[in-house]
Amino acid sequence: MGHFLRTCLAIAALLGAYAFAFGLPFGNEGAQLPDTQAAPTWRGPGRAGAGRPGGGGGGRETVAVLETVEVTPYSQRITALGTAQSRASVALVAEVSGRITALSLPADRQVAEGAALVTLDSEREAAELRIAEAELARTTDALDRYETLAASNSGAVQASALSEARAAQQTAQARLELARIALDERVIRAPISGRASLSDLSVGQSLSSGDAVTTIDDTARLVVSFELPEKALDLLDIGTTIEARAPARPGEVYAARISAIDSRVDPVTRGVALRAEIDNAKGDLRPGTALHLSVAAEGEALPVVPETALGYTAQGIRVWEVEDGLARERSVLIRARQDGRAWVKADLQTGATVVADGATRLREGAAVTGLGVVGAEPAPRGSGVGPAPTTRRAPDAQDVADETVDSPNDAARPAPSPRPEGRG
Repeated sequence: MGHFLRTCLAIAALLGAYAFAFGLPFGNEGAQLPDTQAAPTWRGPGRAGAGRPGGGGGGRETVAVLETVEVTPYSQRITALGTAQSRASVALVAEVSGRITALSLPADRQVAEGAALVTLDSEREAAELRIAEAELARTTDALDRYETLAASNSGAVQASALSEARAAQQTAQARLELARIALDERVIRAPISGRASLSDLSVGQSLSSGDAVTTIDDTARLVVSFELPEKALDLLDIGTTIEARAPARPGEVYAARISAIDSRVDPVTRGVALRAEIDNAKGDLRPGTALHLSVAAEGEALPVVPETALGYTAQGIRVWEVEDGLARERSVLIRARQDGRAWVKADLQTGATVVADGATRLREGAAVTGLGVVGAEPAPRGSGVGPAPTTRRAPDAQDVADETVDSPNDAARPAPSPRPEGRG
């Protein structure tokens, strides 16, 4: 008996809970909702209806971000990294051995061509020069006497003796020139005008033949060697001016004039070697300075789309164009990229609308509803382009249990009454 009572109480509790949550299953037939209009009921995803945005016949629209296409020429900038070098550079070495008696090597100072930089001891060479001068004077006097006697036709001088005197005089002359060369070699002079580099030499130091003295760089004009891709050949020619910037001198732009272009393309890097000259009369740049070089070129006018609109497939690159609210696939070839934009070669006209974001599930001919078109006027009603659809709340248990009715429009379903009076 006790078990039976407990069972009855449990059944009564379940019935009460059901009546509280869902109302009585009888009575109040045809009762209406408190609102003045019949409340439209949300249709479950498994049943097609006209209540979906643009549903018309059960089709599902894809919501996407749209953007208007512009056709503009693209500015392409090709960059390269190069190293500045002096137009002329000489590594000066000693040609003879000796002890340094005088030194004039101002580091990082301009030196003139022919200026004496290092002087070596030259006592021996000076003595040999004097000997050569005396020998030349003696042989010259002897030759003058022989020639005077030969001119008198006295027969006192044989022709062979006159020839020997002339040879001796010429030999003495050559020895004098050698002595002068040897003496001049005791002074190391600047072969070109330019800036002298640092040197560790000092007065009194012994210098051997072949020892490095200094390096002189002609920095009035610098030469920079660099490499550009072969596609840049159409943009450059001898005399073309390009921009050069040095990281060490921010804000400064230098004009570099193309002075040489290699005759072949590197088969590995597919680049072409070039040389350009920079006027460095002010001495702002030094040999070895890194330079960033750039060439600006304006390409043909092409459609511009956001990079997010590009889709990559096994067949190539594509974008989705929206025509009359329907998606149309367009194959494209990318010509240039800049700041998140892509210039493409495609069948797209100025003012065309493309899907900038949200094309993941698009198919050819699918209906598209836009969240808005960037750069375009608001689209008219029914064009497939408009504001974002109203967010619909998720259905609850009663929505699924109730009989569904087609919504007269795409407005959001109003919240149901907490305690409906009956079932419709």
